[in-house]
Amino acid sequence: MQLAVLSDTHLSYPNDTMETEFNNNFLRMDALFHCGDYTSETIWAYLNSHPKFFGVAGNMDFGYWTQNLNYQLTVRVGDIKIGMLHGYDLDFSDIERDITSRFPEDVNFIFFGHTHRRFFKKIAEEKYILNPGSFTFSKDDKKGYAIIKFSDIRNIEVKWIDLS
Repeated sequence: MQLAVLSDTHLSYPNDTMETEFNNNFLRMDALFHCGDYTSETIWAYLNSHPKFFGVAGNMDFGYWTQNLNYQLTVRVGDIKIGMLHGYDLDFSDIERDITSRFPEDVNFIFFGHTHRRFFKKIAEEKYILNPGSFTFSKDDKKGYAIIKFSDIRNIEVKWIDLS
């Protein structure tokens, strides 16, 4: 199984980089996740054309098009249960406690955005937290996204995709 996770695109329209990544990488993924701050309906609609797209609204997503977007979502992809949110209201002094308290105990992955910084941590035997950073405006000089590869939940690989 391969999942692409991105966040904080902050684009009005798909740029060349997004189109390239979508066509060459995202379409090959079993699922595509976006953790909010698309900042335009056009970006949301473009990503939503992926056959298995999941996304949540961020604090920079406004307008009629966000009416049906959740701020928090729990989904199942195969045998894996995934929780996601943007994260603008997280307690960053104890992010693990705060973020895990918002989802059912049996969630395997929790994806969040907002910080524009990459973050990955295994917090229990079959539980992980991931922030893919920002697709366009990184705060750690590494804009991009994450790809998660696994055959079972105990053996995962996170690959950071750097964008220029």
